[in-house]
Amino acid sequence: MKHLFYCLFLMLLCIGCKGEDDPIIEEKNDPSSATTRGPSGSLDLSLLGNVVSISWNEPFGKYVGIEVGVSTESGMSLGSFSSSNDSGSEKFFVSSIASYSGPVIATVRGRSSNGYVGQPITISLGIMNDPAAPPNCSHGYNPRYPVLSIGVDLEHNFYFSRGEFPKRGLLLYILHVQSFDHYESLPYYPYTPNPVYDVEDITNWVDLPVLTSSMSEVIKISHPQLDRFWDRPDATFTLDIRLYDGGCPKLSPGNGSSLPACTNYCVYKTTNLEPLSQIVRSVKMSQVLDGVVYYPDSPMPTY
Repeated sequence: MKHLFYCLFLMLLCIGCKGEDDPIIEEKNDPSSATTRGPSGSLDLSLLGNVVSISWNEPFGKYVGIEVGVSTESGMSLGSFSSSNDSGSEKFFVSSIASYSGPVIATVRGRSSNGYVGQPITISLGIMNDPAAPPNCSHGYNPRYPVLSIGVDLEHNFYFSRGEFPKRGLLLYILHVQSFDHYESLPYYPYTPNPVYDVEDITNWVDLPVLTSSMSEVIKISHPQLDRFWDRPDATFTLDIRLYDGGCPKLSPGNGSSLPACTNYCVYKTTNLEPLSQIVRSVKMSQVLDGVVYYPDSPMPTY
C-alpha cells in the first residue's frame, strides 16, 4: 500500500510540472505577426512582403542567443537569421517565391556556445503572396530622403515647403495638440485629482498639383481651431505627416483604415509630446517601401 501511494504521488507531481516551461503563443490581430512569451522573456516576429522583423528579449534565458529558420508549410527553406545576443531587434530578408502562395512558418531555437537550449518555438507568420491582399506599389520618390520644412507665421498659419516635391501628389498629416485644462476630483478613494486636457485632433488631406515656375512652392494652411493653444506655454503636439505619389492608384483608404492603401510613401513622425512653440522645423523625411520604414541614417538595402 505504501508503494501504491508513493507511485500516485509521483504521477501527480509529473502532471503538475508538465508544460511549466512551455512557451505561450499570443496571436495578434495582424495575421502576419505573433508574439511568444516563454518563462524567461518575449519574442515577436512579423512578415511584411519578404522582410521579417524580429525583436526578442531573453526568450531562452540570459546569455542565450537565437537561431531563426523561415520555411513554407512543406518545409522548404526561405531564409534564416541568427544572433549571439540574448536580446535585440533586427530585420532580415527571406526568398519571395512568386509561384508559392501559402503559410509561412518561423522556427526559433535558443543557441549558446554549448549547443541548443530549450525547446524550439514555432510561429506562424501568415500567408505569403496572399491572393486576397492588394499588390504592393512599384513607385518610389527621388530623392529618397527629401527635406520638408514646416513653418508658422504670426497669424498662426501653417506653411509647408514642397520644393523637393514638384510632381502631383498628396500631402496628408495627422496633428494632435493638447494642453492642461483642469483637475477633476475622483468620487472615490484615494480622491486623487485627475488632470483633464483640452485636445484637438486634425487630419488633413491636401492635393498637390504639378509644381510650375509660376506657382509658389510653399503651401499655406489655416487651422483656426488651434488658436486657443498658441498662448499656452504647456501646449504640446504630436505629428504624422506623409507625402504620396499622385500617380498611385491606391490613394483611397484601405480596408479598416483611414489612411491610403499605398505602400510606398515619404513620412515624418514625432510621437513624443513636444512643445507646440517648437513645431517650426526642417527635417529629412524617411521613406516607406512595401510597408517597411527606411530612415536617412540607415540606407535602403540593395537586392
